[in-house]
Amino acid sequence: MKTCISCKIAKSTKSFTPKKSRFDPSCKPCRAVQAKKYRKENRDQILLRKRQMYAKNPTKYKLSVSKYVKNNPNMVKAFNAIRHKRVRNQTLHLFSEGIKIFYRERPKGMHVDHIIPLNGKNVSGLHVPWNLQYLTPRENSKKSNKWSQNE
Repeated sequence: MKTCISCKIAKSTKSFTPKKSRFDPSCKPCRAVQAKKYRKENRDQILLRKRQMYAKNPTKYKLSVSKYVKNNPNMVKAFNAIRHKRVRNQTLHLFSEGIKIFYRERPKGMHVDHIIPLNGKNVSGLHVPWNLQYLTPRENSKKSNKWSQNE
C-alpha cells in the first residue's frame, strides 16, 4: 500500500506509475487530472514546442504519427467516427450535391476547409457549400480549428 500525495488515499502500488527504483508520488487518476490541467494552462507553449520539433525533424515526427496510427487503430477509428458523425449531423442534405461538386473540383494539392469550423470553441458552422474554401495544406494546418470574423 502507498498513499497518494495528491488525494491522500492509501492505494495499492498498481495505482501508481513505476519510476526507476520507486513509484510516482501521485496515483494514476491524480496524475491524469494534473496532466490535463497542465495541458490546458500551457497549451500555447506545448503547441510551440511541437511546431519546433516538427520543423527540426519532420520525417521523425511523421514516423511517430504513422507509428501511433498503426499501433492504435481503434483510437483512430473512434476519432474518425466521431468526426464523420459531426460532419453528417451538420450537413444540410439539401446541399449534398453542391458539396460533392466542391470536393470533386478541388484543385490538385489543395485542401477543402470549413471557413467557420464545424466544432469551434465559440461558434460552429455547417457543412454546406458556402462554408467551404480551398486552402493549401500549410494554410489549412495553420488555420486549424479557428475562425475570425474579419475573414
